[in-house]
Amino acid sequence: MYGCVYFPTYSNSLKEIGRYLGYEWAWQHASGASAILMRKLWELSAQTDIKDLLVAYNMDDCRAAALIAEALGRICTRNSSMPDLVDVGSLEVGFQRTFGKFDSALPEFAKINDAAYWDYQRSKVFTRTDKTVRRTIQKSNCHEKIPTFDKEITIVDDMPAKCPKCSTTKLWRYLPRRSNVVYDLKFSDKGVKRSSVKYRYSYYKCTGCFAEMTFYERKSKYGPNLRAFLVYLVIELLLSNRKAADHASLLFGLPLTKSAVGHIKSEMAAKYVPTYQSILHQIANGPLIHADETKGVVLGGGHYVWVFANMTTVAYAYSESRESSILETVLDGFKGVLVSDFYAAYDSVPCPQQKCLIHLMRDINEDLNRNPFNEEFKAIACQFGALLREILETVDQYGLKTRHLGKHRRAADRFIEHVVRLSCATEVGRAFQKRIEKNSDKLFTFLSYDGVPWNNNNAEHAVKAFTRLRNVINTSSPKGTRDYATLLSIQQTLKYRGKEFLEFMRSGEMETPG
Repeated sequence: MYGCVYFPTYSNSLKEIGRYLGYEWAWQHASGASAILMRKLWELSAQTDIKDLLVAYNMDDCRAAALIAEALGRICTRNSSMPDLVDVGSLEVGFQRTFGKFDSALPEFAKINDAAYWDYQRSKVFTRTDKTVRRTIQKSNCHEKIPTFDKEITIVDDMPAKCPKCSTTKLWRYLPRRSNVVYDLKFSDKGVKRSSVKYRYSYYKCTGCFAEMTFYERKSKYGPNLRAFLVYLVIELLLSNRKAADHASLLFGLPLTKSAVGHIKSEMAAKYVPTYQSILHQIANGPLIHADETKGVVLGGGHYVWVFANMTTVAYAYSESRESSILETVLDGFKGVLVSDFYAAYDSVPCPQQKCLIHLMRDINEDLNRNPFNEEFKAIACQFGALLREILETVDQYGLKTRHLGKHRRAADRFIEHVVRLSCATEVGRAFQKRIEKNSDKLFTFLSYDGVPWNNNNAEHAVKAFTRLRNVINTSSPKGTRDYATLLSIQQTLKYRGKEFLEFMRSGEMETPG
């Protein structure tokens, strides 16, 4: 139910939802805490009436759970027998005002309320009483001044020898010539300056079939250096599309808008799709992959961005869900070692795996803090800590070399065997035992491979790069998220290899340097 179905209760507890649905417990003071006390009392006294009360309480819990399951079934099938059911997706969310929507009883009140807002006051009232405000309003309302272009003019005046359709040699030219201004940047050792070129070209018309033609291939309004610079602002400097447009417009006096920057980003992402595919290929054919996933920023939620990285390459892949289908696509044919957390989807990849022992240690530490007096679990945690500390001392001294780490394999096997054979009396101990048994062949894989770390920090570091960008994006579409994933993969790969992202985008190269 959590995050999907919301009952009008203060919590998702069985008692609150059950009572909301009309079920009443025979025991008036029924609660989990009371049941524990009654159980202890029965163990001490062995009274039959207390036992009967506990059994009846347990039956009531089962019947209430069945009632809730039935209600959830009706909700999922949109059963019309539940009149109070509301799908939040159908709720219209209008314009959000600071103090809520003003539900006016009279038309006059609505007009008066609108007149109190800041924009109305500034543009309609204070402009008549304050000269400074009036000049500011007039200046902001002026049409945007089109920047002057540089004196460089290129005339494209090649006349076709004949019509490409009917081969007629008699052509006549439209007058006057048409023009196209291309804005760009010029980089030098001393800085960056704006460059603009006006292209003048002619259209020709065939006298036979009346087909129109020109030798000039119309260029984009923005040149390659400017496009590379805008992508650099968005991806590496983490500016929003609006701020990137404002920044470039202020520095170079260019006619840029938020939508223009978004369009350029999309075009550049499409251009570098082959580069992105090459990065994915390099990762899938390498000896090691660190993998992790995080939530995307697609409107509506439920979307994810997966991270695949090694020590020199990073790739981000968009997915509509957290299912393992993306792993089958990206890691198809991978034969190296996969380092990941304990998310079950990674178990579907048929390759040697190393689970992040930092995740395991943090979970153990959390359970210890919750159960400080559980001596059974504390003993297991101490054994794990001592084993891992000895291994890390070897790593610090010799690095991730099998010939040095191999001496710890026997101790690791003994630890796993010891935990699996334990007769744990506590719930936390049994849960940890089950976890160790399930991942017994994935906890100490790094002892048998050169260069394989015992943690997933490389992927977590790559996730942080997307998280910083996600905070700037705020919201996006599936296509927009794919564009960001493509460009960020290139930027982070270049960063891992000590290369400059802006220089690569300006160079026009399609393969990331090694």
